[in-house]
This record gives sequence, C-alpha cells and structure tokens, in this order.
Amino acid sequence: MTRRLPPAMLSAALLAAMSGTALAVDVDYQVGASALRSDNIALSEDDATSETVLSPQFRFEAEQNSSTLQMLARGNVEYLHYAEGSFDDEVRGELAATLNWTLLPKRLDFVVRDYLNREPINVLTGFSPGNQQEVNVFIAGPTFYSRFSESTLGQLDLRYGNSYAEENKNFDGDRYNVAARVLRDIDAVSTVSINAEATKVDYDEAGSSTDYTRYDAYVGYTRTLASVDLGIDLGYAQVRLRDSEHESEPTARLNLGWRVSPRSEIDANLDYEFGDATQNTITRADIPGGTIINDFSNADVVIGPGVFRLRRLDLGYKYQGERIDLQFRPYYQRFEYLDDTNPDQISHGGALEIGYLLRPLTRLSLLAAHERREFDQLSREDKDLAIYLSLVNQITRHWSWQVDLQHRERDSTDAGMSYDENAIIFAVNYRR
Repeated sequence: MTRRLPPAMLSAALLAAMSGTALAVDVDYQVGASALRSDNIALSEDDATSETVLSPQFRFEAEQNSSTLQMLARGNVEYLHYAEGSFDDEVRGELAATLNWTLLPKRLDFVVRDYLNREPINVLTGFSPGNQQEVNVFIAGPTFYSRFSESTLGQLDLRYGNSYAEENKNFDGDRYNVAARVLRDIDAVSTVSINAEATKVDYDEAGSSTDYTRYDAYVGYTRTLASVDLGIDLGYAQVRLRDSEHESEPTARLNLGWRVSPRSEIDANLDYEFGDATQNTITRADIPGGTIINDFSNADVVIGPGVFRLRRLDLGYKYQGERIDLQFRPYYQRFEYLDDTNPDQISHGGALEIGYLLRPLTRLSLLAAHERREFDQLSREDKDLAIYLSLVNQITRHWSWQVDLQHRERDSTDAGMSYDENAIIFAVNYRR
C-alpha cells in the first residue's frame, strides 16, 4: 500500500523549489531551548501530574519580493522531551506560507498556500499535549487576469485544496474551487468587486453523506486611506448537502482598521457566513502564536467535515507608547452546525495584554484571557481563564533569555472536565 505524504511536506518542497529559482530571500530565524515545569501537564481535574518538558526550538520568517515571485512564510518546529514520561516525546511544527509566482505578467499567476497548525482532537477536553494534533491545509492553483479597461480587471481563480489531520481522519479530503471576479477602481483609494464562487468538497473517509457543494455570490468594497482601511463583502451563499438538501443564508463580512494616532489603533471584524474546520484552520494559522508547551489558547472548532453557520464579532484596541504598550480584544462567536453530529456552541470573552519597558533591554508583560463557552445540546458551560506573566531580557543583539509564569484554569458544569494548572518556563534564544 502506498502511503500518501502529508501535504505540508509536499508544499514545503514546492515552496523551496520555486524560491530557489528567484533572487535572494530575506530570512530571519531564531534558535533556542526552553524548559517548562508544570504541576498538571495533562489538565486533569482529579489526577494532577507534574512534568518537566525540555524543548529545542527553531523559528523562522522568510520574505521574497521580485517581479516574478512574491513569498511570505512564517513557521516553527520544536522537539518536546517529557522528562518524567507523562507523554511520548514528539516533534511539532507550525507553518503559514503564501507564494505567488508570475508566469505571464498581468496575465497568469500561480498561487501556493500552506497552513500547518495544532488543533484539538476533542474540543470538549483541555488543550493538553495529549489532546493536540497536526492539521494541514494545502491550496494551489492558477489565477488568470484580463484587463477590460484602465480601471476594470477580470480575474479567474482555479484552486485545488487538500486537508489533512494527524488523528481525526474524517477531516482528510479534497476541495475544488472556481471563482470569477470583476474588479473596478472607483478612484485612487476605492475598489468595488463582483464575485461568484463554487466549491466542491469530497472527504476521503467520512462518507459521501458529508460531501457538499457551496455556492457564493457577493459584492465587495475596499477603501484605503491614510488612517482608515475598510473592507466589506455582502452577498448570499448556499450549501448543498447529500445532493438534495440545501441551506442558504446571507453573507456579510466587515474589516475595519482605524489608526487613531501615531501610537494607537482600533480594529473591528465581523463574520456572518457559512464556515468549516478548514476555513478555521487557515484563520488560526494566520495569527502568530506561541510554542506548543506554553500555549494557553483553546481551539473551538471540531476538526472534521461539519459545516456551520458562523457568527463572530471581535474588536481590538492597540497602544504603543515609549515604555508602555497595551492591547485589548473582546469577542463573541457562535457556531451552529447544519447537522447534529457536532454540538453547537456560543463563546465570548476577551484578552488584555500590558507591556512595560523596565529598562532599555528588559520588558515585563502581563496577559490575561477569559472565555465562556456554552453547549446547548449538552447542557454544559465552561469558563476558562489564563494568566501569563513574562519577563524578557535582551543580553546582546542576538542573545536573550525569558522567564514566564503561567496559570490556566477551567470551571466546567460537566463532571471531570474542570482543571487548574500552574507552570514556569525558562527559555534562551539566539536571533539572527
């Protein structure tokens, strides 16, 4: 039997081959090692297990911009050694990479995107090392352009996608997407577009009953000013399940960024549309995150073939002063699945991060995050709290050390699902 290579390996090889034909790539990297001591590594309610985790790590950011190739990639890989044997040693990685290869200027591009991320095996239990898996989404295909006039551009996107999960194999499958767009520049800062898309999703093991076809039609508007960025999509979407049943609803997306002053920014994001685990994996991978052993975040979407109605609103405020920086982000989200195989859920909460420059090369930061999740069908409610105190000292231009204190807790109405954990992490890093 032939074993299929994980999509991340295929896309990494393709990215390397393409970038190797281009000019110099701007690469920043960080090599380091960390040691974590946890008093409840498995996030258990009644059977807390202490553990020491040693982890060498490598992180990188790569960027390439030329007339024929534009590439942006960010990723990390680390080896985790559980000194007391609570879990098997393992290698984990993350990747968010986009490559645009111009084959015919203003006529034909080829696009490659890959997203490798860590997701939960079971969203109802804590995000412990035993409840994590590698999930990869690979997307590739050509984009054709046709200039109708000086201000009007036609665009046709053809995309093949592949989803792969380390444990939840019903997530594995292929998707095919075609999108036709007409974009018109209203003025130097505004563009309006008409978009029509069709997507076919076929899962390998989940069965034909989970395969679906999705149709989207929407109008988009973007405006970019000196202090404001605005993007709006309004339209309609339909999902056809099992070749006969279908669900339809409006689509609305809003992205707003406002640079209030040179030091402060406000942003708002609204999503009212259909979604699935593949889309969520891309969204999570696009957000820079921490390493595996000190990740306090909780993933919400079941890794599988379910389609859901997504309702999400998040707001953000960011201030960057000479010595103090501040970020605050509250949010609300709701997942309503089209079938009854996965539980619907409502979650809301927020995160607050405050940083203070003690000395020119020493920074102290505090991060607090709280989330409340409700599962109506399960009559369950979870309240999650994470507090993270970090001290970073830049020894030289390249070398730094860091100490983190971490507290995580969950209060659940479901028996056996609550937990409380305290951890300390020490890390040394070399940055190019």
